[in-house]
Amino acid sequence: MTSLPPIDRLVQLIFDEHKHLQRRENRAEKDYIAPPLVTLTHDYGSGAEAIGRALAKALNVEFIGDDVTWRHGDKHHLETLILKRLEAAHDAVARPLLDYLGGSPETHGAYRRELVRVLLHFAQHEGGVIVDRGAHVILRDRPILRLHIVGSETVCARRIAAREGIDETQARSKLRKINQQRLVYLRSLVGVDELDPRQFDLTLNTDHFADLSTVHVGLIGAMRAMGLNTGAI
Repeated sequence: MTSLPPIDRLVQLIFDEHKHLQRRENRAEKDYIAPPLVTLTHDYGSGAEAIGRALAKALNVEFIGDDVTWRHGDKHHLETLILKRLEAAHDAVARPLLDYLGGSPETHGAYRRELVRVLLHFAQHEGGVIVDRGAHVILRDRPILRLHIVGSETVCARRIAAREGIDETQARSKLRKINQQRLVYLRSLVGVDELDPRQFDLTLNTDHFADLSTVHVGLIGAMRAMGLNTGAI
């Protein structure tokens, strides 16, 4: 994938494209307020989905899960949006996601471009709590909260085992596999080989949280401290 442009340059090119369209359509920027948006990177089993959904509800935005955290009642499935855009742009028949992620530099690059465009759309127009997909890297210069929720392997495995009715050995194997898959995805799309704490505004370890239902309240406080829009809360 070395022929692909660096993600920073790709983001800037597409952001400039958005600004050009705004100027052409005479849309004023001076009164623009970015909608509430949080990028959520997490360890599997850390309780991030519960926290993220509560936060999205409080901010009055959509929770945009990945393949692990997406639920049938959710409004958006990011990969479906991207694949539809790719089909429309290339006048092509439907193709599975892996054809783009594991295909040629051309198809991989097309997927990256549409991913950036969709993420910028949410950052500028709808907001949301967006799970993973390198959004914390792609949108890092936008007014957002980049949140990283983590937990020790022992505690995360215990939560997974209790929730899914499997033993802790199976749970450990599952969380390792999912966490590794997410890192491979990040490396492929945005060139990130590890989750550097400096890539995030806030890292939260949930090991000692017995109740996750009110954690979002503190996160809203953090957003306000950063001067971010938290909706009509």
